[in-house]
Amino acid sequence: MSGADGVDGLTNGSGGVNGHHNGPSEYSIPHETAKILREGILENPLNERVLPRDAKKHADLITYEGSDLPTLPINWRFAESVSALKGLEAAVVNVLLERKYNVPAAKVTINTDHAQLFVMSALLWQLDVEGKQSLSASSFSSAEGRKQLEQYFPDADLHGANSSTYVGAATSIYKTKDDRYFHLHGSMDARPTLRSVGLPEQNTQVDYDEAVKIIGDAVNQYTAEEIQDIATNQYKQAGTIAYSTEEYKASEHGKDNEHIGLFEIRHQTYPAQKPSWWPDSPLTSAKRPLAGLKVVELTRVIAGPAVGRGLAELGASVMRITSKTVTDMSILHIDLNHGKWNADLNLREEADREKLRELVRDADVFLQGYRPHVLDKYGFGEEGVLDLVKDRERGIIYARENCYGWLGPWVERTGWQQISDAVSRCLLHRLQQCCC
Repeated sequence: MSGADGVDGLTNGSGGVNGHHNGPSEYSIPHETAKILREGILENPLNERVLPRDAKKHADLITYEGSDLPTLPINWRFAESVSALKGLEAAVVNVLLERKYNVPAAKVTINTDHAQLFVMSALLWQLDVEGKQSLSASSFSSAEGRKQLEQYFPDADLHGANSSTYVGAATSIYKTKDDRYFHLHGSMDARPTLRSVGLPEQNTQVDYDEAVKIIGDAVNQYTAEEIQDIATNQYKQAGTIAYSTEEYKASEHGKDNEHIGLFEIRHQTYPAQKPSWWPDSPLTSAKRPLAGLKVVELTRVIAGPAVGRGLAELGASVMRITSKTVTDMSILHIDLNHGKWNADLNLREEADREKLRELVRDADVFLQGYRPHVLDKYGFGEEGVLDLVKDRERGIIYARENCYGWLGPWVERTGWQQISDAVSRCLLHRLQQCCC
């Protein structure tokens, strides 16, 4: 999704916002996070119009603590961004507590060292099975480890996306013939990506550095525009030129999305469906504020499942739908299925489509993470889902995420979170420091 501008650059740590700092010349992650939350999110006019009207006032109840400098080695302001978004979540939950439960907004302290691990948690899990064995994300590095994990989480890697370091190296940023950079991406099937630059689909004889050299040399035979055409138009694979912020804003796609904030809300009017809360359950309370909320989640990989996990952590009942016929990353299921119900449905089968319809008819939220129109043919696009609940007393929230947003010429392109980052926020001098 196209995001609003943040607050770039180092500051001197002054300014009367929450978050500590050590002095006028030292950088402080907690202080900068509070500033991003206030100025980059809550006071940003692109976001203000879609946020609850009381969200901004609750920023005064949110404080940040943690190390002044990053604990994860990364060039982007990773800790600050993640922590600021958790602050936004806290502010919105406080609005919910006041409106639904008549509970005074609570003071919230966010540790930025902990928050920055939030988006790494899919690789930090440990699975203890009845005290007999302990498995972790590193177990996927060996055939024996994968076999053990398959007892609990079936292998959904249908195309060998994790089969070798060579295949893994298909996803990285490489320099092009015209001294620009292109984010090549193997998606869930790297074979077309490797073929697109004239390379064999597999090479198990090279280590990672050798693989990077091979793929980098291949990409360097093309200009950025040439490889963009090959990747997106000919091979239908994810991939993007790494644009600077200024280049992205000047592009046709950037201009079409310049009025979009962190998210958009669009209302559908059904006269019989009045605004209301979702039905309560015995567990519904201020301590589990989303208990009773029923979510049907049709997602895969990271972005969509992370949204569903956040709802489950606040008490929602989330039913995640996966399919043996759709490739996915099993290594992520242990963490991103946390707190959810799970079901396996094949939407190519009418019986399974009817099961999903029944779930939707009883749901309050339908969450999906597929490109535009992909689900339309099965009847679970926006119009199809709204039609399923048109005759009941309450409506439904149809929530969706897409790499390139929902406006502009690139909407239909395949993409992932790294592609979204590269297309709109990459800085070339940073790429020269960290990429091949």
